[in-house]
Amino acid sequence: ERFYLIMRNVWDFDQGFYKNIYSEKYLEEQITHLPKTATYFLDWFEKLSSPLDEVLLAEFNSKMVNDYLLVEDRMSMSHGVEERVPFLDRDLVDYGFSIPIQYKIKNNQTKALFRKAMEPLLPKKIVKKKKWGFTVNPYLQFKKDLKSRVESELTNEYIEKQGIFNYDYIRAILDYPAHPKLRWHYNYLWILLGLKIWKEKFEL
Repeated sequence: ERFYLIMRNVWDFDQGFYKNIYSEKYLEEQITHLPKTATYFLDWFEKLSSPLDEVLLAEFNSKMVNDYLLVEDRMSMSHGVEERVPFLDRDLVDYGFSIPIQYKIKNNQTKALFRKAMEPLLPKKIVKKKKWGFTVNPYLQFKKDLKSRVESELTNEYIEKQGIFNYDYIRAILDYPAHPKLRWHYNYLWILLGLKIWKEKFEL
């Protein structure tokens, strides 16, 4: 569970990082009194025979519901598209969870069983194609216009007035030479900018 949550960027196991992210006042008055994020995932671990099955169960009950399906539903409906997710048929899901773990990932190949099942139906180049998620490259976005937008919107004055985040950390990311390995730092800036826009749009 700990390894999985670290990979998912949960900060429970790096208390020092909280000091980078949040202002001292907000950290003391709010964050330290909240339950740890890890407690949300406890029910999905130590139940199954395989750690990978536990991870898949956690992903199914968290990221699937709160990220993938949420985005799919909102984006399709915003364009008047009545979309369906066929692989979430209840019988198929139950069958998927019953499959022994050794068939789900073979030789480090993702979707191994699904690729094998599709071999008679799809061209080889499709079956062998590398997995490609619905992602934005924060590094490219940072170089394009994210940096300038953050500098103009997430000013020291705004961040101090908001009272939640630590401007010194934001400034350190902005001042550091752009690099692809800092993509999660740029994603952090993206989230802060999105929060600001959301607050301005919906808060009274």
